[in-house]
Amino acid sequence: MLNEESPASALPYTFTINGEKVYVKGVNLTPLDMLYGTVTPERYEWTVLLMKRAGVNMVRVWGGGVIEKNAFYELCDRHGLLVWQEFVQSGSGMDSVPPEDPKYLALLADSAEAAIKDRRNYVSLAVWSGGNELKEAPNRPCGYDNGNLALLKALVQAHDPDRMFLPTSASGPQEMLSLDAGLNHDVHGGWKYRGHPEHYEFYGQSDSLFHSEFGVDGLCAVKSMRKFLSPAHVRVSDMDENLVWRHHGDWWDTRERDAWFFGEPEGIESFVRCSQWIQAEGLRFIVEANRRRQFRNSGSVVWQFNEPWPNVGCTSLTDYYGEAKMAYYWVGQAFAPAHASLDYRRLVYPAGDLFQADLFAESGSGGSPEGDEVEVAAMSTAGKRLWRGTFRAEPRASMQKVAALAFEITPEFTPLFIVRVRLLREGRTLLDNDYYFSTQADACYRPALGLGSNGFRVAADGEWEAAGEDLKAEYLDTFKRTFLLANEGDEAILHVYAEELTDRYWTMADEGFVTLFPGERKRVTVYCASKHPGGLGAEAIEVGAPSNPPEIRFRHLNAQDSQEERKIFK
Repeated sequence: MLNEESPASALPYTFTINGEKVYVKGVNLTPLDMLYGTVTPERYEWTVLLMKRAGVNMVRVWGGGVIEKNAFYELCDRHGLLVWQEFVQSGSGMDSVPPEDPKYLALLADSAEAAIKDRRNYVSLAVWSGGNELKEAPNRPCGYDNGNLALLKALVQAHDPDRMFLPTSASGPQEMLSLDAGLNHDVHGGWKYRGHPEHYEFYGQSDSLFHSEFGVDGLCAVKSMRKFLSPAHVRVSDMDENLVWRHHGDWWDTRERDAWFFGEPEGIESFVRCSQWIQAEGLRFIVEANRRRQFRNSGSVVWQFNEPWPNVGCTSLTDYYGEAKMAYYWVGQAFAPAHASLDYRRLVYPAGDLFQADLFAESGSGGSPEGDEVEVAAMSTAGKRLWRGTFRAEPRASMQKVAALAFEITPEFTPLFIVRVRLLREGRTLLDNDYYFSTQADACYRPALGLGSNGFRVAADGEWEAAGEDLKAEYLDTFKRTFLLANEGDEAILHVYAEELTDRYWTMADEGFVTLFPGERKRVTVYCASKHPGGLGAEAIEVGAPSNPPEIRFRHLNAQDSQEERKIFK
């Protein structure tokens, strides 16, 4: 159906299921491996489980990839993910006009008809698209009048008439997101953090109806780097200086960007954590800004979920080896069923400034009749509450503006302060959403790198047990274990996350990269599955007895090799 306040010329971008509108929380999927014949059902299932745990409800199978194996669609049916399936055509960076040569069209018709007939009975399949970024002219997507796409549309109407066919993604009337009001229907872009404060001003003004591709880049885990880089290259570097890095990630160089926030990096571990922080920050803002316009905007589809070969840096939420980046968890939080967010337009607020941001909330299904409560607190890194407000959201499932926040930045805010937005239902916390601001313009986030962590404590709550109904896996052996995290120090501990050390298990947690204020405690459940990746990923698994349990260590932004951080839970 058409979006709310949609121009009459626009295509319908609001998806409905059984008459109910569904806001799309999506990701783009590239092939899981360039050697796509090696992809196992287990690897497909772990990918689907990762998406599901991140709140994803739609996956776009990108036209620059492949029609995936049947196991993928079966798993999407089983786990409740919608599929946007593109035919295998892409114009990215090349001649973007889809060919209309008769011999090519004959081959296209044969392959497309086979794909339609083989995939049409999967209930997860929601929409067909002619391909990725097919254009008749720069920034002008092809429409249904293109002979190539008219052929595909006719095949879909003949063999799968109940499903929609979109000509291409983006579908126009212009391809790239801009500030040209009224022209941003289904758009792509951008793929980099735009700078400060431009990133917030640009995406905060977007009027897109549907945002089917966009990204921000970040480095992969050091753990992953060590699998495909020689030791000499596992160091602070960039794509201009290091040809090996360029080979594994040209376009996705973040060193200059990250230096603006943190200063020059001190070691590869710190560089990776800083790079992943800005990727997560940049992506979260775009996703939340789009969601605040629900259903004028009908969804976000992040570029991209995975990568088909190992990269030092990339726009992916998970790397080739299945390691989840910080952005995976922050985007997952932005996709949460019940959500609250801040609409801010900068990160730097010098002392004496007025902090201003609008507060939005969505209760999702099952909200309280009285409405959910939203608490907002500005906190120093020592845990001191500098400002606080409590608000009531109306009891409805759609996004709403709850309040306009304003408070003065006093000297107590120096140099880093955190605004925590907490959504509560009948006294129970549904979500903590933390935003990080600075009072200094020069290397605004560098003060975070000076925070201590001597009070960080971790304890296991029970032993490993079968994950069972938590994951409902079909092909995988899955396990879970709960851990108690505590900050017994006097400074905030930023971005705490779990890491599995044996490399025989894929790993995710119900929360990751969270902040613990002094005196704060949190329970985190970690899920693991025995790896069966196929392809190059199989060669990277360390040799060991398959009966050995996972080994979990918790790390954070400033993790050093202290006794607490060396503690490994088997």
